[in-house]
Amino acid sequence: MSKSESIYLLVGKTLTLDDWAQAFLPFTIAWDHTELYEQGVLSDPQLDAVAILRYYPEEKRMELYPQQGKSECLEQVLQAKALRELVSGPVTIFARKQLALLQDQSQILLDMDRLHDWRVALRKILTILALLTRGMEKEERQRFTRSLCALFKQSGKLRDHQVLEGLYAQYGLASFFPVKKRNVLVRDLQSMLSGDMFVLLEEVIDASALALSAFEPQRLVDVSFQAMVRAMHQVHSARDIKAMHLVRKRIKTLRHANELAGLGKREDLVQLQDALGAWHDRIMMQDRLQKCKKPPLVVKKALIELDLAIDALVQTYRQLSKTYWEEQR
Repeated sequence: MSKSESIYLLVGKTLTLDDWAQAFLPFTIAWDHTELYEQGVLSDPQLDAVAILRYYPEEKRMELYPQQGKSECLEQVLQAKALRELVSGPVTIFARKQLALLQDQSQILLDMDRLHDWRVALRKILTILALLTRGMEKEERQRFTRSLCALFKQSGKLRDHQVLEGLYAQYGLASFFPVKKRNVLVRDLQSMLSGDMFVLLEEVIDASALALSAFEPQRLVDVSFQAMVRAMHQVHSARDIKAMHLVRKRIKTLRHANELAGLGKREDLVQLQDALGAWHDRIMMQDRLQKCKKPPLVVKKALIELDLAIDALVQTYRQLSKTYWEEQR
């Protein structure tokens, strides 16, 4: 922080001057009312001025201007836990909500719906992870990101296994499904959940709260929308599996960004994600069944039905996505 650098904090609700006074303890604030804002002088326990404060209640914004030579002192003040909890912008509130879901790991290894919801929370964290970890050292950030991505990938293997088990039963192939593999997947995921990953995630969220208090979620929405459109323009054929899968991921990211920005649920994105989800599941099953060297009649029949279902889902995707084809990439 330079001597002249100001700090801007946004809060999720209107705070009283007493709220700010409590958050800055043991430092004190001498307030002076003006027509546009509440102005105060933040002083340390020795009554030396540390910063000038300007609080705009209607805009829910606090501006801090460090005094000459007091930048480091102000930085230390801003690390107080009470202040970080008070100044929580949309990203921090969103992240803490997902963290609470991730910390509740009961039944996720047994219940398919619980595992799905748990993975959605983890995916939402991954959507904003680059924002949360901006203050970390590069190597630490990369290591932490790899750990969360590995956990997401491993939980995805169990989720895919559960989905495929249901599809095999739906197509009359329950006896062909490798049920025993589930135990291995559960064991592997359980071993990854035993660490302190989410303790570190909580620390990362707390440490980034001040820096992200003024972040506007609409910026993430705009970036995510453009990324989705670019991905759609990369789909050149109905069997372009890699490109289609990327579109599916980009749609999820945009939906999470919309939720963060409080924009509500867009039905067209829900339908697109559902169609691509069903397409993805059947592509996985088709890939497995095609590996049978001497498939029995029931498997051949299932492959024909899968092919028809996949074609229908691709057509649904084309119909739903055509409104985005003319968007700028």
